[in-house]
Amino acid sequence: MCSLGRCNIKVSVDIPVDTELATPLVESCIWRQVRGSGAGISESDAQDTTSEKVGIAQQWYDEIDNLAFSEAAEEPAVIKGDDKPADESHQDQKSVHFTCAVNVSPGSCELVASAALYLRVDRTKADHEDQKAVIKRILQCQGHEEHVGVELLTENHRDARDLVIMKPVHLRLRMECADHPAGTTNKETISTESSLEISITLE
Repeated sequence: MCSLGRCNIKVSVDIPVDTELATPLVESCIWRQVRGSGAGISESDAQDTTSEKVGIAQQWYDEIDNLAFSEAAEEPAVIKGDDKPADESHQDQKSVHFTCAVNVSPGSCELVASAALYLRVDRTKADHEDQKAVIKRILQCQGHEEHVGVELLTENHRDARDLVIMKPVHLRLRMECADHPAGTTNKETISTESSLEISITLE
């Protein structure tokens, strides 16, 4: 349950054990979309967004009811960023952090966030068999074909620590917001600011 107004969401992602980031997570590798009675806030308009934007989103949501949750062909509301690496204070070799800001209004909304992490085997893993075991765990190999694929992949790489593996992160968060508090007049909107912290592990 969220309060009417801005909701700041911090997502922390713990990368798998025995791995490290091959490259820092950059803003352009994060995709965000808000559907329903909410509206996404980009970094460029974070200071300018007002409750008017929330009201527009609520009107749109009322008109199509819950259709937003079943229609896949709708225009994605992508929050664009630049290509600069994320603040180094927000990521290290064992975890990464990114934020999402949503303006919520009465009703239901859904935040969808996806990111691409590029990992490699920890440099302390010198044994080739240990390296293969880590890669299989990262890729979550289950079938015989998947295990054979890793064996072939590492066959010509005696040091598998040079391999870079992409690991996707996908978050779907459903938020419910009750009616806004009553103001002194029936046209007044009382907005609040709330925060959520979400932890994700890729194990």
